[in-house]
Amino acid sequence: MAPTLGSAEPARTFPWLWFVAAGTAAVLIAVIAAYVVHAPLWFIYSILPTSMLLFDPSPADFAKEVFQFFFLFGGTFVLYGTAGWFVGSAIQGWRWWRHRRSPQL
Repeated sequence: MAPTLGSAEPARTFPWLWFVAAGTAAVLIAVIAAYVVHAPLWFIYSILPTSMLLFDPSPADFAKEVFQFFFLFGGTFVLYGTAGWFVGSAIQGWRWWRHRRSPQL
């Protein structure tokens, strides 16, 4: 039986790739917004929800600043990476369902 044009399965990417891509993009946008553009505080709080937990006006030593930096951007990476993983899995599931359904039409 000769293969038809639409018989191949759609290409699937690994779920961890969606996680890493979404988390990296979110951290990159957050760093640009916070340190390059100096976006307003309401915008920073909306794209970096973990920054609300770190609002401490007292002076910090170097170790505390490093911890806060990693907590802030690491939390953002995990939060947006998880959302990207769910969205990527949903897109791939929809594409698989559409591919499986198309020969029946």
